[in-house]
Amino acid sequence: MVAAALFVRLGAKSGKEAEGESFLKSGLPIVQAEPGTTAWFGIRLGPSNHKITGEHLILPPLLAC
Repeated sequence: MVAAALFVRLGAKSGKEAEGESFLKSGLPIVQAEPGTTAWFGIRLGPSNHKITGEHLILPPLLAC
């Protein structure tokens, strides 16, 4: 069961668009290492607009230890 969802919009300043895309790509290995993440997407909406969306499981306290 998904317990939390994330929706984040990011905007890059003019001339920093490539850095914004690089930032999203650099986050993928971190997310892949999180065992509770069920879905994660970094999406480019336009030249300077990006979106991160994902779902994360919250484990019961006894299982999270």
